[in-house]
Amino acid sequence: MPTSFSAHARHVNCFLLIAQKSAELYVQRTTQAKGVAIFDHNQEQIEAALEWVQHQDVTREIDLTLALFIEALSTVGMLRYSFRARLIPLLEQRVSAAQRLGSKSMEADAYDDLGIKYAYLGYLSQAIGLFETARVIALEESDKVLVRDIVNPSCYLG
Repeated sequence: MPTSFSAHARHVNCFLLIAQKSAELYVQRTTQAKGVAIFDHNQEQIEAALEWVQHQDVTREIDLTLALFIEALSTVGMLRYSFRARLIPLLEQRVSAAQRLGSKSMEADAYDDLGIKYAYLGYLSQAIGLFETARVIALEESDKVLVRDIVNPSCYLG
């Protein structure tokens, strides 16, 4: 018989995959509506899974799951969440999780994503600072793809 933890973990893994699929479809113009529909249909369960993860003791597995969840929610979240009240605090959690994991590439990507959200809100000086932080980390890691994406944000515009 599964424990409560293992049952919750299975639920989390299932809805993490659904959130990732929603994000994958959302970023392609031809499947955006399908990505949003999948998210909307599963939002209650996705949020319940994320909340469970957020209330667990910090471990590498929990941090990785948290970071992956937030990454998946970052795209459709621009449509469905308040930037200030929900999306930016989630992205700040992703930065912290990446730092605890010691994943510099993930940290740079998280800072870049946070910068995009600040830029969208019109907070350009904060956005520029976050982009610069992301760029420095990506350069230190020799992550040329991420450096290119940070320097040339048109890649986000499709």
